Amino acid sequence: MTLSNYREEITSQIPDSIPDEYLDSYFNSFFHSYAEIEHLISYSDEILDVGSGAGFLVNYLLSQGYKVEGFDNYLYNPHTRAINRAINSKEEVKNCDIADFQTEKKFDVIFLHNVIEHLDNWEESILSLNKILNPK
Repeated sequence: MTLSNYREEITSQIPDSIPDEYLDSYFNSFFHSYAEIEHLISYSDEILDVGSGAGFLVNYLLSQGYKVEGFDNYLYNPHTRAINRAINSKEEVKNCDIADFQTEKKFDVIFLHNVIEHLDNWEESILSLNKILNPK
């Protein structure tokens, strides 16, 4: 699926109450995130998207057959939450922050796009994420 086809698909799923500029902002963030990660991942990788926003990257990668999940502490925002619910019906994007993310899984790729600058203690957060990063 091309990225323009993906945009058409998700636009049809998102409630009309979401302002176009809000959707544009999230899609542009997804577009740049995907450009950064597409050459780094393989279908065998376990991928974690930290700071997933509404979940476009998680949703797109899942639709392409990747193993991915994500979380964001910004899902309290009604527009972000509405987009996430519309495109991620299986709750692939959880509402939590780094300190509260719980998993037994080890990830091969942990991706943070536009996240570090929002962290109060980025060093502690990176140490926490390093614990769930596959040593290889």
